[in-house]
Amino acid sequence: MSLTPGQVRTWRADALAGVADGLTARRRMLLGCLDDLAAASPPSSWTGRAAAAATTAQRELENTLEQLVQELSGVITALDAAADEVTAVLGELSDTLDYATGSGCRVDLVTGMVHPDTDEAPVQQVADRLTQVLSNAAESDAALARALHAAAASLGTSGPEASAPQVAPPPAGANEREVARWWNEMDPAAQQHVLVEHPAWVGNLDGIPGWARDEANRMLLPHYRSELAASYDRLLDLALANPSNPAFFIEAARVQKMLDGVDAIDSVLTRGRRQLLTLDITGDHELRAAVAVGDVDTADSVGVFTPGFTSSVRDSLAGYDSSMASLAEVAATESLRQGNVNSVATVTWLGYEAPQADLGLLLPSRSVVSAGPAQAGAQDLASFMRGVQASRETPAHLVPMAHSYGSVVTGYALQEATGADAAVMFGSPGIGTSDVGDLDVPEGSTYMIEARRDVVADTGWFGRDPSHMDGVTGLSALEEEIGGTTYSESVGHNAYLAEGSTSQYNLAQILAGQSEHAVQHHGRGIGDWFSRPLW
Repeated sequence: MSLTPGQVRTWRADALAGVADGLTARRRMLLGCLDDLAAASPPSSWTGRAAAAATTAQRELENTLEQLVQELSGVITALDAAADEVTAVLGELSDTLDYATGSGCRVDLVTGMVHPDTDEAPVQQVADRLTQVLSNAAESDAALARALHAAAASLGTSGPEASAPQVAPPPAGANEREVARWWNEMDPAAQQHVLVEHPAWVGNLDGIPGWARDEANRMLLPHYRSELAASYDRLLDLALANPSNPAFFIEAARVQKMLDGVDAIDSVLTRGRRQLLTLDITGDHELRAAVAVGDVDTADSVGVFTPGFTSSVRDSLAGYDSSMASLAEVAATESLRQGNVNSVATVTWLGYEAPQADLGLLLPSRSVVSAGPAQAGAQDLASFMRGVQASRETPAHLVPMAHSYGSVVTGYALQEATGADAAVMFGSPGIGTSDVGDLDVPEGSTYMIEARRDVVADTGWFGRDPSHMDGVTGLSALEEEIGGTTYSESVGHNAYLAEGSTSQYNLAQILAGQSEHAVQHHGRGIGDWFSRPLW
């Protein structure tokens, strides 16, 4: 089977180099065994039939060990060469994909087909470059395969069983740590086999590293698009054949919204430095996705942002992704300003079906005035955050951030163990409890921001208004002068993430782990007079 761009993107030069290093250590052990065997030669004073047999056995063992050392040396050389070649191929592929995007072309990573977005798009030039890259990749792959097969044949382990990894699916019902253990116990070849042959196993599986989820979901994206397109065509045909039945039109519109959401994801991924951590088309009403800016596997600080009412992948992802990119940049800058060099990643988590401004408002399971959607989404959000921590060698400084109804989702999620180090709610109508002690967040590390004229934040609909809760620290959304810089005020319900605002500055400081530099303010105004507790 010929290689595809999506398959080549899963290749990891560092994994090959790691295997080579491991084999080098094994070779040193074998050389040590050879030295020990030579030191244990039968003494010259020992004669007779038994002595001759012992000498022959020792020589056979030495020959076997020498052959193993020789074969390992050949494999190590092949792996080192392959690692260099894979690095070059991945660089060529990245340059080609960047050239394609900049020239108005789209490359289907699964099929390798090149599609024009403009009449002047250089489709043939992109296709020729891509063909050359894939040819180089195939040549590198074949060279390594020949070296491995030659070594296996020499050692009597050739055949299909020697080259095809036998991988069991993730254990049913496993928690995030058990999933991480399942993944880490596989060697790189088995992991790559899973990514190429079974990407659906791991794309949405909490506990799998972000890089692997991203690769799996990018592989699945065109397949899901095709599946949704076929479903839309079928529903449209049924709708036209049954014009008196609106159900087919309604369902076709839902699928079309998901297709538009897939396009929105594609567009955001072209911005670079993105990880597609969740991709789920199985929802009853909405496409679900989570996209990170930066690397959630290595970043010192990871923020997970959950938006609220009317948010969707189609209509909200692009804007929130831009806001998260800006927030990550401000957080990293503020960290550097204080003498810390912390890397930051931020995630736009649209992994639940947020209430929409449609007929679902009449249903308890979908209404924005019901806790139902929040409680359903909270379990997935809690698992997602635990998975981020479980998949890493060292935990991140993890900060869930939430706006509006998203703070209800996050509040319920934080009533479970998630590994969160701090939490920030802004424009919150409540967090699903009236006692901050119900949240599994370190004491003194739960924050709220409430802007002037934010009537939603004054309702206290889902528990006590956070601005009146003991143990919740208020942060300013007013105009503030900080270190000679004037930051703007956020007014109303939807301006908390505005660039250059005090609220964005405060979010960045909490995300960077620098709460001492945040500007505090209780956030209470006239509207809070009506939401104050009576006990």
